Amino acid sequence: MSNRIRALAQTHNDVGLRRHDLYREAYKRISKSISDEYFLEAITLTESLLTDRLESRVTFVIGENYSFKTLEKLIKLVAQREKDEQLKALVAVSVRSWKEKRNKALHEMAKIEVGDNRSWTQRMAELPEVAITGLKVLRQIDSQIKRLRTTKQAA
Repeated sequence: MSNRIRALAQTHNDVGLRRHDLYREAYKRISKSISDEYFLEAITLTESLLTDRLESRVTFVIGENYSFKTLEKLIKLVAQREKDEQLKALVAVSVRSWKEKRNKALHEMAKIEVGDNRSWTQRMAELPEVAITGLKVLRQIDSQIKRLRTTKQAA
């Protein structure tokens, strides 16, 4: 397995501008996916943005590039190393809770657990809440990380 590395924005490259453009388009697509009822797409894009935001913060906190990790690994590392209590709490509660709902939505739509009698229609009816909550959590995480960067709050 290759060890992929997240590109970092620096003064001599256009990574920051490219990332800004990708984020802007991804946010638009998430909103469109929700309004068009493509909830699985919205959930997937939300996870991509959320993990990228957390990878950026973790990279800053630990002082080395921490790239292309699972949401669970990021949650654990934030719990261990993050100094900002508000971000730590957001990740521990909101991100973890959403991650569990995301897992069911993306990985268990066609699986039947003992005692689970939900129909396809019932499962699909749960998706809007997962997509909308995910976007809300993403915005909270993004705002807190931006606030930390603006106030230059170090690790």
